[in-house]
Amino acid sequence: MSGLSRFLPNTRETAEETKRRVWQQYGMLVVDPEKDQLTWDAREFLKSIGAKLYGPRIT
Repeated sequence: MSGLSRFLPNTRETAEETKRRVWQQYGMLVVDPEKDQLTWDAREFLKSIGAKLYGPRIT
């Protein structure tokens, strides 16, 4: 297996359950920076990290 496919579960789980499991087992996060649960400054912080690591978003 290569890429992110190694994180796919053998059982049915929701996207949120997969995100939780991957974080707990591998320390990797999948985060939507536009999520309402985040404060404005947290969203901007995540966007700046994404831009620094992967370049600007294409809109």
